Amino acid sequence: MSGLSTFNPATDEVDVGSVKGVAVTSVDDFKADVSGLSTFNPAADEVDVGSVKGVAVTSVDDFKADVSGLSTFNPATDEVNVGSVKGVAVTSVDDFKADVSGLSTFDPAADEVDVGSVKGSAVSGVSDFKADISGLSTLTAQQVWEYGARTLSEFGFTVSLAAGHGLALASDLTTLVGKFTGITLVADWLRALIRKDAANATAKSEINSGGGTYDETTDSLEAIRDTAPLGTAMRGTDGAYTGTPPTVEQIAGAVWDEAQADHTTAGSMGKGLSDAGAAGDPWATELPGDYEAGTAGHRIGVLLTGGGGITLQAASPTVVVDASGEVVGGDGRLVAVRGCTHNITWERAGSDFTGHTIVLTCRDELEEADDDDDSEAAFTLEAVVVSATQFTTTLTPTHTDELTVGQAYWYQIKDLTTNENLLNRGRLEVVQSVVKRTA
Repeated sequence: MSGLSTFNPATDEVDVGSVKGVAVTSVDDFKADVSGLSTFNPAADEVDVGSVKGVAVTSVDDFKADVSGLSTFNPATDEVNVGSVKGVAVTSVDDFKADVSGLSTFDPAADEVDVGSVKGSAVSGVSDFKADISGLSTLTAQQVWEYGARTLSEFGFTVSLAAGHGLALASDLTTLVGKFTGITLVADWLRALIRKDAANATAKSEINSGGGTYDETTDSLEAIRDTAPLGTAMRGTDGAYTGTPPTVEQIAGAVWDEAQADHTTAGSMGKGLSDAGAAGDPWATELPGDYEAGTAGHRIGVLLTGGGGITLQAASPTVVVDASGEVVGGDGRLVAVRGCTHNITWERAGSDFTGHTIVLTCRDELEEADDDDDSEAAFTLEAVVVSATQFTTTLTPTHTDELTVGQAYWYQIKDLTTNENLLNRGRLEVVQSVVKRTA
């Protein structure tokens, strides 16, 4: 670092020979020259203004405005001397007041108006304003009624009167009064007929004239309303039953206590109840009967007769099948008794089952009867060929115990040797061992 400068700008000086060609001998050479600047102080010094826009100025007063020509009038205290207004001379305040000397001094409350005429008609007095009624009709009341047809509407009804007929005519009044002959006061009559309290004696006497027996306490509308049966919830004629009606229990008891022998008409409810009562003993019901499938009567009948199928017992029934596979003498339905072993012989004329493999398969659904998958079958058993036209199948408790009592199952028998030829198919049912066929 021997070549670096050791100059200290805080303590050392620099010898500047010149700046831009100007010799520098001291610090003063760097100061600005202000010798030519003005020393005027506007706060304390005065400016000698000779003139302003060509006008000589000798003092401050020369800058003041000339107001000598302005008016000194004070509108609050001074008066204005108005000589005239629009050519009219003004001498005082009164000259500004309106001239009302020509206005009317008429007082409508006290003064009168002299009306010479109204719409061309001369008016000389108050009577000239009165309506002229001299031309109105002077007909009498009698003549008015006879003038023409009239209609009187009042009190809720209308009365039409032809010309020459009016209520004011004596003859009409006589006719009208004659309609009420025998009635002193209509209001008393109406009260006696409607209300059951004491009627007017004169009205009641007039009502009963000629032998009447009217009594307002029993015969008026109010009395009838308050008298049974009209006075109760039950309505009827004079012959209506007015005693205490039977209760629901009494009516029901009378129906059930009615003699059966009096109600034997065919088609009546009495006949139906009678017949139902006679057939009420279930042990007297004829079997097998014609019962719907699934009912107790149907199942008992099947146990007794087979119901068109074959009822299997420990014996070995023979099921005869025709050439088309249909069971001869039945519908092919088998009814097995749970807990029993059933040996069934199948016979089909014209067939040769020698050396054939024949299998019986049982399934839950008819749609699955032709299914080749035996894994979902209820059970499968192989038949034993005993001759050219016969083979046997044996149902054991092992088979029937797996089936639900009352549920319909379906069986099929196939000859596997002849390309799974279907030999027979039908319905299989299982019943409990509660009824046993003995003959």
